[in-house]
Amino acid sequence: MRGDVFICYRREDSAGFAGRIYDRLKASLGRESVFIDVDNIPAGRDFVEVLTERVARCDALVALIGRNWLTSSDGDNRRRLDDPDDFVRIEIEAALARNVKVIPVLVDGASMPQADDLPEGLKKLARRQGIEISHNRFDSDAERLTDALAQIDGEKPAPAAAAAAPSAPQPKPAASVARWVIPAAALAIVAGGAGSFYEQRGAHEEQSRQEEKAKTTSDVLKTLPPRKLPSL
Repeated sequence: MRGDVFICYRREDSAGFAGRIYDRLKASLGRESVFIDVDNIPAGRDFVEVLTERVARCDALVALIGRNWLTSSDGDNRRRLDDPDDFVRIEIEAALARNVKVIPVLVDGASMPQADDLPEGLKKLARRQGIEISHNRFDSDAERLTDALAQIDGEKPAPAAAAAAPSAPQPKPAASVARWVIPAAALAIVAGGAGSFYEQRGAHEEQSRQEEKAKTTSDVLKTLPPRKLPSL
């Protein structure tokens, strides 16, 4: 996989697994291609916009789901997933809305949440095929995750710009070209032949005039009396 991966997790639910999975993906994809926390949101920026932009630039989002992921509550005993400003909810909703590949990773024996237990913007998560990762089988389970991420490149559609690239101009059919070339060539031949004909005809007429003039002169000379030469 050549794109970026965003790891979404809840600290009190799966922080230990998140760190180990981050290290594994960092080793296979590179440090710059894996994002695990967005703690450096610039002052004055809308954190919802920042999270949405960060997720939109990734090719996949790994959603870590632990045993308490679904029921985790805030200080007022309100379920965090019901809060529109909950970071985990924002990240997953942004990925689902933008068709970013979302891979649920069930850790520590967690079960896949049902659609009825999720807010409206997260219901599609229940239909995504998940991967289980446990402490005892961590290496083999993590390898299944990296394999799943490696397949994403082959599933991505071709860029719109390439699909819409203009085709090379098509050459005109030979018949269409010949329709104009052949008459033009014939006309050139006729014109050349006509020019040669008139040139030869002019030369022949000139020769006839010269011969006629010479004949006339000869006839005149024949009619003149012989000229006597003076005696010495």
